Amino acid sequence: MEFQSDRFVVANRVIHVAKSDARLANNYLPLDIQRLRCRALYHALRFSPSIESLGKKLMERLRSRAKRYIALHLRYEKDMLSFTGCTYGLSNAESEELRVMREKTSHWKIKNINSTEQRISGLCPLTPMEVGIFLQALGFPRSTLIYIAAGEIYGGNMARAVEGHRRFLGHRKTITPDRKGLVELFDKLEARLLEMSSFYSLVNQLHKNRFGAPRKRGAAPLGIKGRARSRLEESFYQNPYPECICKSETGMR
Repeated sequence: MEFQSDRFVVANRVIHVAKSDARLANNYLPLDIQRLRCRALYHALRFSPSIESLGKKLMERLRSRAKRYIALHLRYEKDMLSFTGCTYGLSNAESEELRVMREKTSHWKIKNINSTEQRISGLCPLTPMEVGIFLQALGFPRSTLIYIAAGEIYGGNMARAVEGHRRFLGHRKTITPDRKGLVELFDKLEARLLEMSSFYSLVNQLHKNRFGAPRKRGAAPLGIKGRARSRLEESFYQNPYPECICKSETGMR
């Protein structure tokens, strides 16, 4: 079996491991297992040299134009909108196109989705306009250089893995929008129930603890399963603290 596997790797050079991130629970596992997961994800796994080289070139070009920039994971593509049933701000024709796409995708089990309920619950990606207002409220000027990470290759749990990796490297600054809270504020702003200055203040209050600072991973109570569990707890890959991050005299490492 090992010989056949070696030949397969040499011949194809790429292996697709289906759903390998969902084989273990996020919480309540032995500490040595959790630490092994971190070593596999943050030490053993590497992009190919060509991808790493391209990434370095992109960073060099961005930094040549500005010392600082924002890498924005927008995640506002058709597949995500169709899967989540989020149609806010779309035309009837666009909404129907997403519905048909969801119906035709056999491995998406939930077909009938209430878009309004999804948005109010904070389960929809922010629209490009909402993201712009959000960043402006946090104090980013119009001149801010933004690299937009978008497209089919950024599907799945890439955003969670990136956030977890940045935490693992020392809790580097990562802004995680409170989508549920933002929806309430956006709706009040649109209905002219909030002044822009008040909106900015509330956005900053809402996100004062959402910039990547050390925070123990949230866990769902034992006994809760399925979608209820996934909505109540964080992914291990999104926040590997406390198992894989040690405390030092100067902070976390």
